[in-house]
Amino acid sequence: MHRLMNVMEIADNIANQRHVEAMRRGVLLTMPLVVIGAFSTMMANVSVMWYQQMMIFCFGPNWTVLWQAIASASLNGISILLVFSVSYFLAEKHEQVRFGQLHPLIIALVSFACLMMLMQPFTHGEIKGLPFIWTGLGGIFFAVVTALTSTELFLWLFSIKKNTIRLFADVADPILSQALACIFPATGTIFAFALIKMGAADVNVQDIHMHFYAQVESLFQNIQNPLGEIIVFNLLVHLLWFFGLHGNSIMEPVLQHIQLTDIQAAGKLAGAGDQAGSALTKTFFDAFVLIGGSGSTVCLMLALFLVSRRGNMAWLAKLSIVPALFNINELLIFGLPIVLNPIFLIPFVLVPAVLACVSYLAISMGLVSMVVQSVHWTTPPLLSGYIATNSWSGAGLQLLEVAIGAIIYLPFVIINEKQKTREISKAFDILVEETQTAAPQFRKQLLIRRDGVGTLARLLVHDLKSALANGEFFLEYQPQVNQCNRVVGVEALLRWSHKLYGRVPPLLTVVVAEEAGLIQSIGKLVIDTACHQLCKWKSIGVDGIRMSINVSAIQLQDQSFADNILVTIRANALQPQDIEIEITESIALNDDARTNYNLTKMRQAGIRIAIDDFGMGHTSLRYIKHFPVDTLKIDGMLSRDVIQDKNCQEIITSIVSLCSSLKIDTIVEYVETQEQRDILRKLGCMQYQGYYYSQPLSSSQLADYVLGQNTPDSCDVADVSN
Repeated sequence: MHRLMNVMEIADNIANQRHVEAMRRGVLLTMPLVVIGAFSTMMANVSVMWYQQMMIFCFGPNWTVLWQAIASASLNGISILLVFSVSYFLAEKHEQVRFGQLHPLIIALVSFACLMMLMQPFTHGEIKGLPFIWTGLGGIFFAVVTALTSTELFLWLFSIKKNTIRLFADVADPILSQALACIFPATGTIFAFALIKMGAADVNVQDIHMHFYAQVESLFQNIQNPLGEIIVFNLLVHLLWFFGLHGNSIMEPVLQHIQLTDIQAAGKLAGAGDQAGSALTKTFFDAFVLIGGSGSTVCLMLALFLVSRRGNMAWLAKLSIVPALFNINELLIFGLPIVLNPIFLIPFVLVPAVLACVSYLAISMGLVSMVVQSVHWTTPPLLSGYIATNSWSGAGLQLLEVAIGAIIYLPFVIINEKQKTREISKAFDILVEETQTAAPQFRKQLLIRRDGVGTLARLLVHDLKSALANGEFFLEYQPQVNQCNRVVGVEALLRWSHKLYGRVPPLLTVVVAEEAGLIQSIGKLVIDTACHQLCKWKSIGVDGIRMSINVSAIQLQDQSFADNILVTIRANALQPQDIEIEITESIALNDDARTNYNLTKMRQAGIRIAIDDFGMGHTSLRYIKHFPVDTLKIDGMLSRDVIQDKNCQEIITSIVSLCSSLKIDTIVEYVETQEQRDILRKLGCMQYQGYYYSQPLSSSQLADYVLGQNTPDSCDVADVSN
């Protein structure tokens, strides 16, 4: 396990390296187009009769043109888009870009020009135009390499002050000054790539892309065994995928030159008794090696369904299953992720190699029928196996291979599951700590952060919406007790039991809800539930207590807040004085018209106003001056240390004295021991809330507690005299 942690640390360092990160983010940005193109290719090649008849009825006899056009529009410019995106993401990490001296889009445009320079074939005599074959998936490799090298070269030239035109502060549009400053670095960068192109032409290399693939193909010339070629080819394809590059598309030109038998030749070999020679066809490769796409990811999904207990992994597997049935697996490769994830490197490379050997042996030994019919790569598993071999033995072989692949993936999925659980738990702990320890005015916006904390916060927003829609929020109630041990009020506390994280701290729920714009909906739910519960308690004899409800300062910005809460009070046959609105003192209230209107209207109607966590904020006295207040809840930071800290005792005494003179009630929070309670009572505190009396209770438990405490003789005279 220690070695695994070291490997994970190394992988994290690699993944966070700015070139690798730019490459990964650039590929992710173009992934929707790749998926759309793959789906369109699949739609154009479905061989089911009823489907083709439906397409003819809807779009005419040339219906395939529609899907081919969508695939062409999505994929034929993917390399151009990739050089833009990778260059942009790499440039935005540079300090000159971050400080506003340079716009990353300018650098991306220069990288595009450099790619065009490499693509266009020319001799010293003429330029022959742009071959669009390399603007699509086949040109991905050079697009990425060009983006990385041209961006670094540009930034280096830009850092040389003599190469830039001086920026002027009084230019009407700042982008103009940045563009002028980029002329010389851009010229130098493009010129450098022109020299590369000219140098290639001097050695009679007219097409750099084609020359590159010719060199890759030469690697296979020394491999005499076709099965060995397939295995080595698989290794290269999957290593490219591991680094975030579309391995199948990059290596497609190479695949055309590997010793794969065509269907007609396979039939002749089989007729001559050469079952092994007839096995290795392009269809064999698509149907029996890459089941579900690169890495045979149908096997991975089966392993995920067997062991994954994490909601995100299960959700991702469900989301990916339909595309994977048509051998489209980019969602799983980038979403799990497999890219730059050392845990999955071994099975991702190993499973296709094992399946190639298993299927080759099964066909060559005559256990499975030979491949006799060409099948498009988007044909679903089982169906592809049946059509390719014209026998159920082909489908049976695929089932066996899926089971073998899943068994290989299984231990790695378990390791990944444990690793992700630790990572999420760590990120959640950090998220909770930051919301609980940082003062609101200094707390960073969670949802715009680009680290793990920000990612988790954004995921929580989705879960919050789901919880709100599915009724997963509930309330617990903590008693507020006076000096006679009678319950005079209860505080309604929001609770949310997350299926992965357990009980989510209320403050975290509120902070995320405020940032996501959900606090009004959640706040209304709390108010409605609390008022309805108080009405139910009154109907069974639990009377004489007030309901304290926490309200966010953002809720008070709603002009109709006071009117709505009064409507809710009347709808539940309550009196305004039955409700107390708690506002956290550490949250900055705006002294504006809407807040004042809501507070004043509620106070005039008889609703009590309480300030929570009073005493440790920077605006405590301002609240008393500007807002109508009935109750101050003394902060737990004071009450927890009241036994040993004389300063806390002095502060509490001052607060109690001030409130007494202003006819404001006080409640001390976090009262947890009798000694603590006794000291607070000597300091003049007469109402308490905390675990010494009770933890938060369910509605039924709270009713029993109140009925047990509030008996006619419950005031302990001896206790009061202390």
